[in-house]
Amino acid sequence: MKREDKQLLLQDLCSRLPYRVKVQIPIMNDAITLTCGDISAYFFSPDNKVFPKPYLRPMSSMTEEESAELSNIISEWFDKELFYLTEEPFLEYALSRINYTISPLLFDWLNAHHFDFRNLLSKGLAIEVTEDNNPYKD
Repeated sequence: MKREDKQLLLQDLCSRLPYRVKVQIPIMNDAITLTCGDISAYFFSPDNKVFPKPYLRPMSSMTEEESAELSNIISEWFDKELFYLTEEPFLEYALSRINYTISPLLFDWLNAHHFDFRNLLSKGLAIEVTEDNNPYKD
């Protein structure tokens, strides 16, 4: 695994720990709930070459209800006039107008619903949740 991929996977998995992310360890058959101890064992052990793959949902699998929830979060962001163009340089203006509370809400929501917003699926670093393999359907 490339160093960049390992770092991306570590960041993603750590952010998902509070949401009881399920992972597949390549040498095991069952999905397990990842813990902090697992992170230490798999990412900081010098001899470990096997990394957990989280079960994630592609953004395209979002239901209508989930899409409505996400739209409400994003609407709140835009309702606060985040990106109105002015005479000022756009980036500086946009940064001065950001409601910084939206970012945690947005990413917490995406993590809680196990969406792959970092494109781990396309990099082969995650397992796509399907009807047949959904470890979250309890």
